[in-house]
Amino acid sequence: MPTGDARTVMGGVPPGWETRIYPGVQIARVSLAARAALASALGEAGVEAEYFLALLAVFPGPEQPAPEVAERLYDALEAWAARMPMVASSLEVATQGYLGELDALYADLRDDPTREDSVWWGEFSGYSLTGEPLALRLRRCGQSYRAVAESRLLALVEGIGEQMALLLHALASLPPAGVAPLRSLYGGLSELALELQGDLVPRRIRDLSPDYPGLATTVSRLRAALATPAPIEADIAWAREQLAELKDGHPERPRGFGARLFGAFGRKGRPPSGDTARREWESVVASLVRLQGARTR
Repeated sequence: MPTGDARTVMGGVPPGWETRIYPGVQIARVSLAARAALASALGEAGVEAEYFLALLAVFPGPEQPAPEVAERLYDALEAWAARMPMVASSLEVATQGYLGELDALYADLRDDPTREDSVWWGEFSGYSLTGEPLALRLRRCGQSYRAVAESRLLALVEGIGEQMALLLHALASLPPAGVAPLRSLYGGLSELALELQGDLVPRRIRDLSPDYPGLATTVSRLRAALATPAPIEADIAWAREQLAELKDGHPERPRGFGARLFGAFGRKGRPPSGDTARREWESVVASLVRLQGARTR
């Protein structure tokens, strides 16, 4: 599987994260088998994280945007979603085996999990997909903008991207064993395994509920919608309706601005203000109109 350039995809995460894994978990008193299993599982998870972020960063690529290009993205996302539960499970098993040995050797590692040294990595700057919004990229490929905006795809991509970028940030900053407190290694490994197996898989890849489908179901629905022609004029009219609702003072309406359109509830976990929502809907309308003009020239 090809990996992406971390300097470009993650906005500053240095390449070479894979060289840090084995020295980072090489505690002499932990068995070679446990160390090797964990290093392998972390490496596999890192490759999948890099792949996911690179996949989105380069879409739609140098080709002329077309429904077939969107289909290939959906194929890749579905395949990734099918692989990740096994990757997360392998990481959890390897982590528990490794931490079990640490527990037997150092009985106080679970003490005071709120300490500042509970993980080894420093501040994480977050993740955002650079360049043109994904919904507009898909619109160029013939996908209905409204279908994308009303699906969970944008929220899922942002949430999964955040998790994958954090994983790579953690791996890229993993110090050799003995440099940081052992409690940091213990807490960090626990957090990474929980992030994947306890959140990514059950809440973002699989369906949380009928109203909150995961990545696999969301992609499947968008693929089905892609087969139906989606006139851009209909998307423009719909976007103008959403903007009009906001200007009329009804931002609470189900199809007004929200997590569905731009990915989540903002970086701080809060919905955007009315002014911000209006500006972003104005930007959507303007972008769709420009895209319409480019298609008719």
